[in-house]
Amino acid sequence: MKLRFVFWIGLLCFLLLGIILFTTIGLDFKKKNFNVQIENYLVSSVSAKEERLIDYFYELESDTMFLSNSEKSRAVFKEGVEISKDAAVFDVSEEFLVIAKEIENYLRTHPDMSLKDLLENEEFKSIALQKVGTKEYSTLIGLENKEIYFHIDPLLVGANLDEVVLNFPRLAEIFNKLGNVGEASGFYSWKDEEGIIREKYGEFRKIDGETSDGKKFLFGFTAYVEDYKTANVSDSLRKYLNNFNDVGMYHNILFVSPDGRIIYMTLWEEGIGVNIEDIGGDLFDSYKSSLNLKKGEIGFYGPFFGYLGDTELHLASISNVFDKGIFLGTVIITDDMEDINVILGGEIKGIREEEIYLVNDKSLLLTKMRFRDVDVMVQEIKTDSVEICFRDFEEAKKKNISVKEYELSEGFMIPSFLDFKGDEVFGLHFPIGIVGWCLLSEVNVDEVLNIPLKEDLKQTLLAEQWLWWILIFGVIGAGFFIDKNLFLVRIKKKSLKGIFALLFIILFFSLNFSNFISVSALSVAVYVPEKYTDVVAGERFYFEIEVKYPENPKRKDLKLNYEIIDSDGKLIAQSKVLKAVETQASFIDFIVIPESASKGLYIIRVKIADYEDLSEEVEASFQIVGSGFGQVQIYFFIILGVLILVAILVIASLFVTRRRRK
Repeated sequence: MKLRFVFWIGLLCFLLLGIILFTTIGLDFKKKNFNVQIENYLVSSVSAKEERLIDYFYELESDTMFLSNSEKSRAVFKEGVEISKDAAVFDVSEEFLVIAKEIENYLRTHPDMSLKDLLENEEFKSIALQKVGTKEYSTLIGLENKEIYFHIDPLLVGANLDEVVLNFPRLAEIFNKLGNVGEASGFYSWKDEEGIIREKYGEFRKIDGETSDGKKFLFGFTAYVEDYKTANVSDSLRKYLNNFNDVGMYHNILFVSPDGRIIYMTLWEEGIGVNIEDIGGDLFDSYKSSLNLKKGEIGFYGPFFGYLGDTELHLASISNVFDKGIFLGTVIITDDMEDINVILGGEIKGIREEEIYLVNDKSLLLTKMRFRDVDVMVQEIKTDSVEICFRDFEEAKKKNISVKEYELSEGFMIPSFLDFKGDEVFGLHFPIGIVGWCLLSEVNVDEVLNIPLKEDLKQTLLAEQWLWWILIFGVIGAGFFIDKNLFLVRIKKKSLKGIFALLFIILFFSLNFSNFISVSALSVAVYVPEKYTDVVAGERFYFEIEVKYPENPKRKDLKLNYEIIDSDGKLIAQSKVLKAVETQASFIDFIVIPESASKGLYIIRVKIADYEDLSEEVEASFQIVGSGFGQVQIYFFIILGVLILVAILVIASLFVTRRRRK
């Protein structure tokens, strides 16, 4: 009886120790699996948005390239230009309102300044006398005495307005109207600095405000009409360009002449003819930077705030147009940054407060944040993740590879760090090489705990719990029927409470045990075409990969690693690529065989993995039959052979000639 008691207690202890051992291993695996899930959730979310973002930029780039190389764009620049009075009115009106308001605000904030003080004040002079663009300028005149206080022509400063307009009757009519209603505008003739009579357009009005000594002002802004030239675009060409803009859902398409005039645009026709310098701001800076672009080059610029009255944030894709090497002008496609905000929107299942946003190379925030009330193009983002991301650009440049290739070679890490607000977060970064920005994803550390386990993991945990309890009660039940006296007398009387405590401990550990094993439904095969079963060293070796992934419901990024292995198992060549697949895919790829490879049997090994726990490996064999030569080497030996043949013929000819002479 005693021996049987020891046997059963020993068996239970062995079972308990086994459960504790496997639970410990399971907990460690669970921790690793949990970290993998964090990475999978973040990577899958950000990589999908990164892919959409890159697709967006490539589409914008290809449309800009297509438009700049099309005959339609050349036609805009080559069909001739015409003077646009509407453009002159639009441009002058915009500038007139802005400068007049600046003068009124200055008078309002400096009520103690007299007329003498203002005329001697350089700050006030810089406001009242402004030259905008190439020929537009403002002027300030005394309302009562008609004296010209500020003018771009120094000969007119101090002159009387009534005397100046005597030779310009249409200008005199404008000022007569102004005396009645307080403001007037119109076209008139004016003698320029070269003595040529040219048509101008001007707007004039009384300034709301006065000096401390009661003096009032008359303000004007004028421009030469002939400077506003627009493209003579036909109706069919206009329709084509407007449709192109609508199909691409872009904000605007601008055509800028070599002298900086906007000769056509699809959105605001009132702004056609305006010099892009008059618009100012970042659009003009982007245009200046793009003048260095060569034929076929595309530049992305921005973001910048609106132009011609628009206040939204925009991005510009710019390319220069050439015809037989002659620079015709510049094409600018602008788009709303709101489109990028839409791409980055949405949330990961189970994570309520994930921030995904873009920063530029100055660490300025470019897109809206979902849970932070911060301003774009103002808020500076200084975090470890941003620093590492832009460091990746530098490292990729040093290695002379794309930043995407560098990221794939380095792999992904999910570090925890403090965000720009000082909160602890898990973060991930993706460099967007085409524009030089960084895409960042951040999730609060506490939020990660809310990531739901997958259904298959839940089912596995439930199955394991039932398995352990069946095993435990099966052992106890077997002991009960084998030795009733032992379990009914000794255990029931002496240690029933201990048994229940033991079972409680086992239950506790089993509930925390997770040993999840995923089963991949991925099928991969690699084939070597018959043409490439025998290859020459130094040449490209092509192979076909077939991927079947029936359980994959949506597009998924797979990392492919190609390796060439010799008969000794030594790696002689390697290449890594990223492919997006859905349920199945078949494609041909290649890897260059090193010229140093010797003859013999080799293996192409393809390793496929995703950003989760998926991993597959397939192989195929081929033969290297000899060393190859590059084109230059082949030409060298051909030329050398020809020279040797010519030399032999020359020597033979000389030998025959000498024998004949003898």
